[in-house]
Amino acid sequence: MKDKQAYAVASLWIILIITNSETESLEVNGVTIGFNKTCSSHPNITCFVYYIKQSGCSAKAATAFPHLYKVPEDYRFPEKPESMETQVFSREWPGNKKYYSGLRVTLMAPVTGSFDVVKGFELIFTYNRDVKYGCLIFDLSAQNLTYNDVVQTGFWTEIWPMATANPPIVFLVSRSLPPAPAQYDRYLNVTENVQNGEYGVCVPNGGCGSDVIPPSQWVTTIFYKTTTNSSGPFNNLEMSFALGPPEYKFNEYTVSLENVNDSKPIIIRNMPKEKPHHVFTRLSPGQYVIKIKPYDEHSNDRNRCLCRNEFLACLACKTTVTNEITVGYTQSQEVYVGGYTITDY
Repeated sequence: MKDKQAYAVASLWIILIITNSETESLEVNGVTIGFNKTCSSHPNITCFVYYIKQSGCSAKAATAFPHLYKVPEDYRFPEKPESMETQVFSREWPGNKKYYSGLRVTLMAPVTGSFDVVKGFELIFTYNRDVKYGCLIFDLSAQNLTYNDVVQTGFWTEIWPMATANPPIVFLVSRSLPPAPAQYDRYLNVTENVQNGEYGVCVPNGGCGSDVIPPSQWVTTIFYKTTTNSSGPFNNLEMSFALGPPEYKFNEYTVSLENVNDSKPIIIRNMPKEKPHHVFTRLSPGQYVIKIKPYDEHSNDRNRCLCRNEFLACLACKTTVTNEITVGYTQSQEVYVGGYTITDY
């Protein structure tokens, strides 16, 4: 990305960046949008992703891209996306050389008989259920998807950098385009809870100012959500976390899940940096916390330890702990987006 483009968008409350490609902006039918050409995991599937910020973005998208929202002549509409996967990450912002967290979202097309009429997706994200939300519009209209395309291709984007969520919750609402009529089950919703880490991490000798965070004081950002099991009392808890800056050289992380009514952890995993994601399964109803701590394999070697303070002394790595998480009790939540009230279970 060119420097002048980076600074031009830096004032936005949240911006869209796609890895290894250039983000630009333009105006279509009076609507200001940002776009990028690489949102497909398949090299032969053309995908554009567009970003429209703040309130009314869904209506603005319909104005800017009528070919995606137009009612089909044969009245065949695609079903909602098959899945929506999320992964938190951290990356250095080139303007100030600090590290900020972001969220990668991957959508899969519906694996049903309607996949051949999918022209794209609409993904609405919002913080705090207020008007500060935006739309990400995926345009797949350059081709008709085949069944192999559907099962092999993920359509992805990254929301980065993310402002600190307060209250710590992010709503994601997606639907296939063209949008089906209101009587259909057309939305796929994900509610992500957030344990906020440091916002703008300046590493030692990083050239990013005096507000340096040494490795021993770093805390991560954790995204987590619970999923219910309709066949029994046991449930799942899915989580992902942002890796420490590469300068810290953390290769593994100790991840534990604890029931707040029992002092002994019920699950402990040493997870490599290549897989900062896990699903805890078959959990009984109750209150839990997730704890994540960098694993310092050289903690007893003062010449090689990883978690050092500002004076280069070896210390224990800091543990990030989530708020209490309720598992096993389903509560509906109303999400207000685009003029609609959507109940998220």
